Amino acid sequence: MDKSLGGASFIDLEKLTIRVAKPDDVARLQVLYHQLIPEEDLEVEEMRETLNHILDHLESISIIVAENGGDIVGTCQIIVYDNLIRAPQKKAVIDSVVVDKPYRNMGVGTKMVSWAVEELKRRHCKIIYVSFATSRDIAPRLYRKVGFEPFGTTFFIRHEE
Repeated sequence: MDKSLGGASFIDLEKLTIRVAKPDDVARLQVLYHQLIPEEDLEVEEMRETLNHILDHLESISIIVAENGGDIVGTCQIIVYDNLIRAPQKKAVIDSVVVDKPYRNMGVGTKMVSWAVEELKRRHCKIIYVSFATSRDIAPRLYRKVGFEPFGTTFFIRHEE
């Protein structure tokens, strides 16, 4: 089943608003995250609780949304952390980047990630990372366009309880 938020034929990037997510955005975020990771079973109330927790810690973590005429068409998460080895510098990660299917390849991702990078620079982050699944073949083009360079390799462990 194709889960998207709507059909788009054009988007005016000048009118696209980038902002921090609010609890009322959770239902739309659920649809976007389902596009990103279809196998995840996301519960709206659990997402709302988590977002409320995140909103209490905006200095270190934020969910960002791209809004077009009242519709959320993209999202990403930013995480800021202190770096002891290069103190007092901070590092950051941009994660869970997704644009609603009908709005892809229209500049939404570029504008949203560029906004996130500028916000992280404003927060004095000296190194900003972004990662993506290798199956997402369009992602490298987006991140290079915004100024990211390939670096290292990422490994992860998934812990299921």
